[in-house]
Amino acid sequence: MMLYGELYAFSCEEAAALRARARAALAGSGRVQLEVSRVEALREEGTWLRSWRTAERGLFADRPHLVLEEAGWDETARSAASRWYVVDAATAEVELHGEVLQAYDDAALDGLLAAAGLALERRVRSLAGDAERDPGLSVMIARAR
Repeated sequence: MMLYGELYAFSCEEAAALRARARAALAGSGRVQLEVSRVEALREEGTWLRSWRTAERGLFADRPHLVLEEAGWDETARSAASRWYVVDAATAEVELHGEVLQAYDDAALDGLLAAAGLALERRVRSLAGDAERDPGLSVMIARAR
């Protein structure tokens, strides 16, 4: 079973439920892979400057639109927040999208695994063998305890 980097985008309760479901789905010597964003990468993500772009279509709309993006890092909460204001080019209607990514260090991640009945087997810098390709991610491989 594999869970990719957006685990941080879920609330603590939702993420705990996902980890518990992953644990329940493991059979025998099964493993779960969790791709996690490194704290440094989330901190950097939260310090981007404000930006904007136009698009004919894309993730936020199937028609021409303007996207205003802003992000911030909260050191106390150890979280990165991003907001995207999407302005429809024809109607000027604005739609807001956002996410908050909670950062966890290795010790906290180990604790989250343990709470779900999982034990860390090993950490891997890259599934592709090239940690330089995306240095902001790492992979945790865990098994049932």
